[in-house]
Amino acid sequence: MADDQALSPREAMNLLKEGNHRFTSGMAEHPRQDFQRLKDIARRGQQPFAAILACSDARLPLELMFDCGFGDLFCIRTAGNTFSPAVLGAVDFAAGFFKVPLLVVMGHSDCGAINSVVGGGEVPSSIEPALATIRDAARQMTGAPSTDASAAVATANVWLTIERLIKRSAVLTERLQAGQLGIAAAMCNSDNAKVRWLEQRKN
Repeated sequence: MADDQALSPREAMNLLKEGNHRFTSGMAEHPRQDFQRLKDIARRGQQPFAAILACSDARLPLELMFDCGFGDLFCIRTAGNTFSPAVLGAVDFAAGFFKVPLLVVMGHSDCGAINSVVGGGEVPSSIEPALATIRDAARQMTGAPSTDASAAVATANVWLTIERLIKRSAVLTERLQAGQLGIAAAMCNSDNAKVRWLEQRKN
């Protein structure tokens, strides 16, 4: 992918889908991961084609599982891929400054942050602010039938995070309305790194 190539939200989504398929099929190409690529973007600047808000779980390095390289992805990672003022600032920076055509909010299976809320265990007080959106998502699921409460809350957390980002970001709203940005929800299987796309908000 050329750095000066303007992509549509759909084209950016397809790059992620194709990259994840290559990786999970054992056919990863490891594109743009050489030292020369790093030197090039250090000189010319980065131009990521997607921003991804994901969990900080060490099992799921985003550039590897989407078979991307240096400068391709603007990665925002936090425990439980939740909303916070810091996350909002990072998302606005990606959408407003780098003009990424796609924002992905991605949860995953067996998430420690999700499990801590669903299981009701005690967590350090310093972690509580990061769990606020997850707790709100869990309350939304109260009484809803589910064979896997953690999976249901993880999915609800993705959608609630997207909702809060859009509600609080003038940058996202403006670019969505102009058709310049797509927002997609996804869930990743931690056992095999396969990504399941839930929906794309805009094309």
